[in-house]
Amino acid sequence: MKLKLTSSLFIATINVAFVAGAILLFSTPRFTFVGLLLCVLIVLLLGVDLILLIRDFFRPGTRGRAGVAALLWLPVFFLFGMIQVWEGPVFVEAAGDPPVFQIRGLAGVCGVDVFGPEQENAEWMGDEIGLLWSINHAARFPVEIEFKYGEVPSGFIQVVPAGRTTPAPLHRNTTYKLVLDRCMGGPQTVSLHDATISEYRPSPAACWGQLRVPERQNPAYVRVDCKTHEPLPMSKRAAERLKAYGENRIATY
Repeated sequence: MKLKLTSSLFIATINVAFVAGAILLFSTPRFTFVGLLLCVLIVLLLGVDLILLIRDFFRPGTRGRAGVAALLWLPVFFLFGMIQVWEGPVFVEAAGDPPVFQIRGLAGVCGVDVFGPEQENAEWMGDEIGLLWSINHAARFPVEIEFKYGEVPSGFIQVVPAGRTTPAPLHRNTTYKLVLDRCMGGPQTVSLHDATISEYRPSPAACWGQLRVPERQNPAYVRVDCKTHEPLPMSKRAAERLKAYGENRIATY
């Protein structure tokens, strides 16, 4: 069956190829914006294909290809449904001193946290020791944002330090942990050193294990010796938190 440019099946086939291209671009968050532009083209072609589809349904000898073209709309609906719950990675880069961050990705970013080296001494999951700067956004954030460290971008609020206090400056010879709280898919962590973003590698000496708490059904997750898996000695603040967890004054440890 020879397809023409004015065939609903031809347009639907081209659209499926564009859908595959958009998914590939979204999987490489550096090119998210290009993927969104491709989505606009997909919508336009879908409108054109709808007109051709109606015409082919009512023309002799073209109903079969119109039916196949209609089935090829399914990947398009899949793409736009997937966009709403995308959990892929986001792209981040930094430059300058203090660093200017560029963040983009389909998953969106609802918060940004910058931790100092003290974070390696965390004693429980979610321990905010070493947290220098934290900003949050209440809703799903647009795909792309650019902001300087310490300057709260539009739509965000500063959580740490409280109020409008300027966070501690970053030093070029120090490695920081940058946590991107994605709106979908959970946090994404990278390292920041000398305004360069790299893969985050947790300290090999930092191991976690379960500690049974008789008063609670769920165990506490604490730092343990990486070889023996025995809990490490706790600081006073960690012991006080563990006591609060046992007394059901906090939900998690």
